[in-house]
Amino acid sequence: MDIRNYVNFFHDGTLIDIKHINNNLQLFIESFPIDQNDLSNNDLPFLSPNNTLKGTLHADGIKYIKIEKKLFHEILCKEYDDGEILDLVVNKNTIIIIIEWKNFPPKKRIIVTNEIEIESEVIYWESVVKKAND
Repeated sequence: MDIRNYVNFFHDGTLIDIKHINNNLQLFIESFPIDQNDLSNNDLPFLSPNNTLKGTLHADGIKYIKIEKKLFHEILCKEYDDGEILDLVVNKNTIIIIIEWKNFPPKKRIIVTNEIEIESEVIYWESVVKKAND
């Protein structure tokens, strides 16, 4: 499945977690629930039981990470309770994701929005939902 064809379904989706090891990054993300009538029968992805796209967006061989257009040299991780996806763009070698981060009580309530840009050698999608005959 070419995830670039489905990025619009991730608006209001969730960034579940981030795994950043060495030069590789994994974004565990889930789309907003999808009406199957909005999908092409010829290119119908396999949806989770909640009618979402759920999986891992891999960026292998990271060239750079920018947060708010500034180079980021640390390990990228999820620092807040919730990460709502406001926008997702995936090109051949670039991911741009805008996240609204939130913390909930008992932590201090906070809302922060970040644009994260990742350029890497390879970007690919790995669905957690498998075909029935796989």
